[in-house]
Amino acid sequence: MAGPKIHADDTPVPVLAPGNGKTKTGRLWTYVRDDRPAAQPTPPAVWFAYSEDRRGEHPEQHLRPFTGALQADAYSGLHRLYGDGRMYEVSCWAHARRGFHDIHVSHRSPITTEALNRIGALYRIEEQIRGKPPDARCSARQAQAKPILDDLHRWLEKVKSSLSRKSDTYRAIRRSHALARSYALYRRRPFGDRQQRGRKSAPRCGSWQENLSVFWSRFRRRARRFVLYPDWNRQAQRD
Repeated sequence: MAGPKIHADDTPVPVLAPGNGKTKTGRLWTYVRDDRPAAQPTPPAVWFAYSEDRRGEHPEQHLRPFTGALQADAYSGLHRLYGDGRMYEVSCWAHARRGFHDIHVSHRSPITTEALNRIGALYRIEEQIRGKPPDARCSARQAQAKPILDDLHRWLEKVKSSLSRKSDTYRAIRRSHALARSYALYRRRPFGDRQQRGRKSAPRCGSWQENLSVFWSRFRRRARRFVLYPDWNRQAQRD
C-alpha cells in the first residue's frame, strides 16, 4: 500500500457454508503493485483478501492506508473511495474495449471494427513506450495519443447519436465515451507512470490483478469441488 498506484480486481469463489455441507459464493479481492513497465525500481507485490460478499465496504477497508491512483473496473462499490481526495480513479481501456470486442465476436459491424481499430492504435503507442521513463512516456502520449483520443471522442459523439439507446453497441459506446473523456483529462496531467495495458487479441488488460483473477475464475470452473473455508481469511490474519 506504500506505492503511488494500485491495480484492483475481484472474482467470485465458492466457499463452504458451515453446517450444511453446501457452498455459497464469496469474493476474492486482488490488489497489485507492478511498476516495472513504468521503469520504476519498486518491487512488484500482490495481496489477496477474502470477503463473504461484494459490498463496497470491503475495498474501502482494504485500501484505508492507501493514497494515490487506483486503476480498476467500473464497479460502483469503488466510487465512494474517490470522494475524500486520498485516491483518484484511473480508468482501464481494456474494460471499455471489451464491450466492442464481445459484440464484434458475435456479430461484427463497421462500427465495432472501427472502434477496435481506434483503440488498437492507442495500444500500439503503449507498446512502443512501455518500459521507458515517465517523462518520455508522458511526452509520447501528449504527442501521439492526444490526437487519437480527440478524434475518438468526436467519432463516438457522432456514432452514438445514430443508434438506439437499447442497442448493445450504444451501451458499449457510452462506456468507452466516458473513458475517452476521463482519459482526455488524465492526459493533461503528468501521468507518464500510469500504465494503460492491453492486448490486441484478448479483451482483458493483461495486468497482474486481472490475470490472477482470471486464474481463480478458471480454477473455479475446472475444479468445482474446490472450496474455501469461511474462517480461512481470519486464520491467515492471525498467522
